[in-house]
Amino acid sequence: MTCIEAREAASAALLSGDAWPPDLRRHVDGCSGCASELDGLSDVVELLALGRTNVVPPPEAPDPALLDRLLAAAAQCRVHRRRQVALAVAAAVVLVIALGAGTVALVHHPANSPAVVALDHTGHDASTGVTGAVGLSAVAGGTQVAFSAVGVAPRTVCTLQVVTGDGVRHEVLTWTAGYASAARVTGTVDVPVTAIVRAELVDADGHLLVPVAVT
Repeated sequence: MTCIEAREAASAALLSGDAWPPDLRRHVDGCSGCASELDGLSDVVELLALGRTNVVPPPEAPDPALLDRLLAAAAQCRVHRRRQVALAVAAAVVLVIALGAGTVALVHHPANSPAVVALDHTGHDASTGVTGAVGLSAVAGGTQVAFSAVGVAPRTVCTLQVVTGDGVRHEVLTWTAGYASAARVTGTVDVPVTAIVRAELVDADGHLLVPVAVT
């Protein structure tokens, strides 16, 4: 019996589950190549058998009442989402009006800083469409920086920097813009308030989103 004949006969026997003839058994026992080939085929046959014995039954038809409950829940989610969007738009409108007036107040409670910081410096970048406002307040060890931005695209990684008179940039904080139109953040930097001449908002690639000059 040749190797080709032995492998064909053994493959057929494995797939059908029939017993091996004595001459086939003797050939495979004495031929390492055929034995290795058929060992791999045995694993495949076992997987096929396992697949036949573990057939997943088709799913039952869903309960019609379940579909009604899902549709009702989806409708409630849409109503809730519309309310959130309306609140965000209203907040953005209020912030834009305040920026136009030149002053926005942010209330916060750090132990070493005033309770209110006035955002009395504003800037707008026509190329990005971003408007920013910044307020600076002297605190122990540096400056507290309050910043508001409108028009930043959602999921933009934003970094707020302040620039001193010698042109050195100091990072204040980094955050990711959400889906609300307005962003309001507060951080501190170990730079004297009198040394700061400009605040800049940049994205993750360092592109300038909006500069705000501090007079």
